[in-house]
Amino acid sequence: MNAKIRGVVVILLVVCGTLSTSAMANDDATDAAVELPRAPTFGGKQFWSDELVFHGWRIQRSALTNACRLLDDQDYRRAGGTFVQCQQELERYKLELKMPPLRPRVVLVLHGLLRSRHAMQSLCDYLEEKGDFEVLAVSYASSRKEITAHATSLARVVSNLGDEVEEINFVAHSMGNLVIRRYLGGTCAVVPRSRRYPKRTVMLAPPNNGSKLAERFLENTIFRSLWGVSGIEIAEMDKLEKNLATPANFGVIAGGRGTDNGNNPLIPGDDDFVVSVAETRLAGARDFLVLPVLHSSIMEHPHVHQCTLRFLEHGYFVAEDQRQPIPNAATRGADQCGDGP
Repeated sequence: MNAKIRGVVVILLVVCGTLSTSAMANDDATDAAVELPRAPTFGGKQFWSDELVFHGWRIQRSALTNACRLLDDQDYRRAGGTFVQCQQELERYKLELKMPPLRPRVVLVLHGLLRSRHAMQSLCDYLEEKGDFEVLAVSYASSRKEITAHATSLARVVSNLGDEVEEINFVAHSMGNLVIRRYLGGTCAVVPRSRRYPKRTVMLAPPNNGSKLAERFLENTIFRSLWGVSGIEIAEMDKLEKNLATPANFGVIAGGRGTDNGNNPLIPGDDDFVVSVAETRLAGARDFLVLPVLHSSIMEHPHVHQCTLRFLEHGYFVAEDQRQPIPNAATRGADQCGDGP
């Protein structure tokens, strides 16, 4: 990229970021009181993090102002103010609209960096239709906060699940898996013991060992502006990994060509264009699978959908006798967060 083009890209990023921040700040300013008109939103793609999810409704907290808002299942704002005020409004709507309780078995689905919960919609729809689960897509301000902050938001989502929920499972794409591991590695104390540990976790293209691609561009101004603090943390994995736990019952699906050289010449070994197969591996995985999919679309692939559901239900991707576990299981997650499933 020559200097002229680079300059144009930087200007566009700054302008877009300024406009987005300004728009969200104005929206936050109107969230000072509970009595608000029903208004459309973008659902909180980069500037809001969920703290409570009930069916399609959610209470979110702004990464810019710390204000909260209540969104309905069409991403319309129904209330704003403090978390307690929004929660009170949600309880009123539950009664008014006769909302049913959540199913006993819940799957929390997390997106990756610079994405939103809408990127996981096809996978959520499949799990909801084919499995006996309540599937809840979780949003977080992936590029605005550090991974510890995302993990804290996730802990609040788990702690705000109703008493009817007896089991939780996780499915995550890319950085969403580091959020889960950070949640398990240090925020378990805020979560009721009965739900503090997931039964099963499916990792899709997780940068469990960091990202050589992120490391390569760590000092690049455009990279740092676009990926934000969380992307920088992935590039500096040696600082982050000491706070990451390992789930007790998890499987990993990686993308790759199945060859010595992958899709991206900037990444050594096989890769999905963003993360190498080696970078996804994590000791203790009950099953490991490499499929010919790209990083940005792995969560949309029908085969990935099928394998994800199979693992959630049975603990393997293809069949019990075809599991490919990664040996030398880490036990730090169970040690820190109580007994596993």
